Amino acid sequence: MLTATQRSVPLALARGGLRPATWSQQAMWEILAVLEPETESLNLQQLLLVPGELTVEAVLEAIGEVVSRHESLRTRYRLDESGELLQYLPEQDRLTAEVYHVDAEQVVELTRQVEDDLAATRFDITADWPFRLVVAVVDGLPRAVAFAVSHIAADRAGAEILGPSCRS
Repeated sequence: MLTATQRSVPLALARGGLRPATWSQQAMWEILAVLEPETESLNLQQLLLVPGELTVEAVLEAIGEVVSRHESLRTRYRLDESGELLQYLPEQDRLTAEVYHVDAEQVVELTRQVEDDLAATRFDITADWPFRLVVAVVDGLPRAVAFAVSHIAADRAGAEILGPSCRS
């Protein structure tokens, strides 16, 4: 069994606060919270290879820039006293990742395990980000990144754009 440590970096956020949810957020909330409360089928995941000699911090900072730009990846949701759905963005936050230190031979095993775990674990969008991140480190260098995003934060096309955004 592989074990992870957690690493995090601060995010540079433009704004925070509590706002009414958009129509599409309300529709996804209904699907995720009411119609299909036990489903994980709306989780989207992607695996990216990390080239070169980057550090874990550099990878987290690059992904953190993308997460800072796209509020939907760090939005939490709650109902107010009248039952209206609100979106909440903290004014300060950190990007946290699970980091696995593995041998080169374990990368394939880890990526399969992580993809399965990310796909199978339901997001608690009232308490946590709708975005999870895992980094595989081999010989001190990050070699793969896997992430999952809840469908309330991105559709398939949006999740597929995240990969190239993180690389640039």
